Amino acid sequence: MRAPRGALGPLLLLVVTAAPLWAQPDVVVTDGSTDPFGPWSPSTGPGTAAFGAAVLAALFLLLYGYRRKRFILHWMLGWLVLATGQGLVALDYAMRPVGLAMLGLSRFFGIVAILLLVLGADTYHERRWLGRRYLVGLLPLVICFTLAPVVLGSRSALVPGYLIGAAALGTGAVAFLALLRRARLLGAGVTGVTFALLAASHLWIAVAVSRDVQAMVPSELMIANALLYLFAALGMHIFVFEDMTYELRVANRRLRTAQDGLREQVITDALTGCHNRRFFDEVIGRELQRHERYAIPMSFLFIDVDRFKNVNDTLGHEAGDRLLQYVALFLRRNVREADYVFRWGGDEFLLLLSCRLDAAQQKAAELKHAFADAPPPTCRPALG
Repeated sequence: MRAPRGALGPLLLLVVTAAPLWAQPDVVVTDGSTDPFGPWSPSTGPGTAAFGAAVLAALFLLLYGYRRKRFILHWMLGWLVLATGQGLVALDYAMRPVGLAMLGLSRFFGIVAILLLVLGADTYHERRWLGRRYLVGLLPLVICFTLAPVVLGSRSALVPGYLIGAAALGTGAVAFLALLRRARLLGAGVTGVTFALLAASHLWIAVAVSRDVQAMVPSELMIANALLYLFAALGMHIFVFEDMTYELRVANRRLRTAQDGLREQVITDALTGCHNRRFFDEVIGRELQRHERYAIPMSFLFIDVDRFKNVNDTLGHEAGDRLLQYVALFLRRNVREADYVFRWGGDEFLLLLSCRLDAAQQKAAELKHAFADAPPPTCRPALG
């Protein structure tokens, strides 16, 4: 059999494949009646579960109002749908067919709720895989879950509901753990682990009910399931706050980068790329303190371009600008990283060197000879 197209295909195929397990009449108990709710008897407290899920939905609604993230909206809707499904089985129904129909509808809402919770992990990076066509594909599923219990008994809703829920929870566990690996968010790991445990629990319940619809789920397991859902909600809340702090870190990093870029523009000469006089005012005090405290030698070299005015007058200012850029690049390449090259103004440059006067004079002579021996630019007067 070929699976239907779309994300719901594997789930529908699972329902059809496992149909012989639950398409059997409910087991009749000694008093001649049947328990339409199977493991969801009133002792399991679906009303309490509905109230708790509604509270969680309200909390996520508040988070969505603050964060406006799509994945938070999906989680809020998931908990709200889950609360609705639990509320359906918490009510008393005078007519058994109505109770069975509500039981099936409750299991359908549980599946939709799990899918919405899982969808939040996928939409964290603004990707969507559940569109209108998939929502339309849920229509025959809701009809099946609503009518099948009335005709075939509660087993036809409980077994496929828990099997599909287990498959969806397992998919969600993989999605959240993959998100933990990519984004390094602890909340994703907490949610993924709890989803994996819930998937195992749903699978156990499905197997138990497929064997005996009257089998009551141990109260310890139901309490464990409730705690796991609470841990999943806690993981989602941690996820939201971690995402917020992550965005703050990214924003701070971008702000620091922008500040560094702005400061670099302020202290750098736009034409030559050398430091400007503003930066000289910043560093000269620190360098003088190092000179006095640690006796570090310090020398200044003033450099200008001979006959630079003639270049501007005869060849134009663009040629003069290219000449200044050439000289600045030459100076930066021929001084140490610990030394500074400033454009002092016009065609004048200042070198701040960590050396004595004799070494500075030798450096000046080396620069003159190196500039004279360098490949000639379009126009190149001598250094002075």
